[in-house]
Amino acid sequence: MGRGQDFRRAPERVGAGSVLGENEFRNYIAELLAPLGTISFRPMFGAIGVFCARGMFGLIVEDTLYFKVGDQSRTDYEVAGMSQITYERTGGQEVALPYFQVPSDLLDDPEQLLEWAEKAFAAAAPSRKAS
Repeated sequence: MGRGQDFRRAPERVGAGSVLGENEFRNYIAELLAPLGTISFRPMFGAIGVFCARGMFGLIVEDTLYFKVGDQSRTDYEVAGMSQITYERTGGQEVALPYFQVPSDLLDDPEQLLEWAEKAFAAAAPSRKAS
């Protein structure tokens, strides 16, 4: 698999997010994910965390949505050719975060997007239990 997406650089624009402003994109994502409950957003390390009552399960970097990925869902993202968020530490070491870009076609298929969001919650659950 190739190099992941460095979230400190402008990512490739995808789906509906490519034509919307930052707040409009957040509102669009909140509307799509509303069946999960109230969706909120918080700044997180140069990105925007996506939360609901069950916790954080996604990130937005510019106009691109990423979901948390675990062993159960990683293959779905890899098969779809989605990139993983990476960043470079001081000294040049590349670090991969457990977040992959959500396929843009899911933004046009709310039912499928919710299924992938549920998998993101499952991936995030072990992190919440450890805290």
